[in-house]
Amino acid sequence: MSLVNSKTPEGNLYIANDVIASIAYNAAREVSGFAGLSKLPSPSKILGRGDGKHSIEIKSSQTGIEISIAVNLKSDASIQNVVKLIQTNIKNSVQNMTGNVVKSVNVTVDDIVFDD
Repeated sequence: MSLVNSKTPEGNLYIANDVIASIAYNAAREVSGFAGLSKLPSPSKILGRGDGKHSIEIKSSQTGIEISIAVNLKSDASIQNVVKLIQTNIKNSVQNMTGNVVKSVNVTVDDIVFDD
């Protein structure tokens, strides 16, 4: 388990990558057009989440956090617009909740979900 490390006047703060992944997932869910996390195997680290395995990867360094997420979008979504909103929402949520800089949010669209 990797950790995001921050130094505070009181000591060190360690945030598990799974916590960052949870924040990212919840931020993505708030975006209209998001249908879910991909359950397809991808180069991303596979994390256990709820009802299946979803692809979210967190890389942290001295200069900030890099987040990669594989998603499915709804069929009526404008892919570029929805991805931009997902990136912005994840970046803002992670930075606001952790106080750490997010260098990038990489989004892979693995599938489009059509309503029956």
